[in-house]
Amino acid sequence: YLLILMLVVDKDDVVFDYKVYGCGYRFKADIWKKILPIISIITLLLPNIVIFATTIPTLRYLAAARESARQVQSNVPWQGALTVALTAIFYCISTLPLFVYYTCKNYVRGEPSGLFHFHFYQ
Repeated sequence: YLLILMLVVDKDDVVFDYKVYGCGYRFKADIWKKILPIISIITLLLPNIVIFATTIPTLRYLAAARESARQVQSNVPWQGALTVALTAIFYCISTLPLFVYYTCKNYVRGEPSGLFHFHFYQ
């Protein structure tokens, strides 16, 4: 859907870099300052919310299974619950820097004219 938005908003905003022979889109139209944060929320924050929302019921289910096993004098290890919790935590932590990057990228001003040049690399 981002490609379609690029063509609809400004199809002539393409830049070519002959150093690395790359082609990129500049997102210079004013409407992109409103669209890109929404897109970053949808593509990066929403999956984290879904992971978090599905992890909690899964952990409750595994805790209930452990309690049921205790009632019949059986033992259920915590490996399943620990795996679910750690997977969700590491996924959310790993996507957080990318979410911050795409959200803050819109608020960084253009190229400075001073001695030092700061680039906002990924």
